[in-house]
Amino acid sequence: MMIRARVRKHLELLQRDYPTLRRHPIIRSEPGRDYAFRMIVPRTTFARVMAALVSSIDYGNFKARCSASPDLDRDYADALHSVWAVFRKLQK
Repeated sequence: MMIRARVRKHLELLQRDYPTLRRHPIIRSEPGRDYAFRMIVPRTTFARVMAALVSSIDYGNFKARCSASPDLDRDYADALHSVWAVFRKLQK
């Protein structure tokens, strides 16, 4: 399975929080490609990490949680709010 991210730090945080991912290198994709950073992991590893991620959800608002996180920068939180605003316009 391929885990992709636009920001390298997001994959580094996954590796920090889920040690089984540390043995899989973060790969920089070709310039200009969507999702510049990738990790290739076995399906079983991906399934275990996803189950742990789902089990760890303890918040009511994802954007607010990201905004409050010391690990994530302000640009990321701003991007989340911008995307939310764009899709909010579709909901009539």
